[in-house]
Amino acid sequence: MTFDKKAHHRKDGKKKPAKRRGLIQIAVIQLLKEEPRHGYEVMKLLEERSEGVYSPSSGTIYPALQDLLERGLISIDEQSDKKVYTLTPNGFAFLKEKVHDEDEVFWREWRLHLTWKQSKEALLLREEMDQFQLEFQYAVNTVLHDPSLALELVEIIKSGRDQLVQWSNQKQQNLSND
Repeated sequence: MTFDKKAHHRKDGKKKPAKRRGLIQIAVIQLLKEEPRHGYEVMKLLEERSEGVYSPSSGTIYPALQDLLERGLISIDEQSDKKVYTLTPNGFAFLKEKVHDEDEVFWREWRLHLTWKQSKEALLLREEMDQFQLEFQYAVNTVLHDPSLALELVEIIKSGRDQLVQWSNQKQQNLSND
């Protein structure tokens, strides 16, 4: 089986939106921690807590609620033709494991993540990472055909990782000094 090397740059104008399901699910659970809620109420509160950064749709919220239900993190109670979602003990445990911040800090960080994911800088990084993954797949295919090249590829990856670590440490140090 052979793989053709894909172009270095995407030519098509359409880009897939970044998935926010995990980020949204955590926020939904955080809301249900406060009290049981209807799906529509969850949508409105997420928009409110995001301070307008995010306007959820039923096409996002209801599948997220369904997934949480299937995972046993929430339960459903049908009251007068409306479904009320409640956090289960498993949901509380999951939230405790995932979120270590106070509520106010959680919502501030959540807004920051949503804002970041919609930024042009995040888009640039995602596009470059997509291109990196394509090149990596091509390189692995090359190694598949000539395993003696594996050590060279490992060194390239180590070098890149080392540069990232050095860059991150330097930037963290600069932030600490400010």
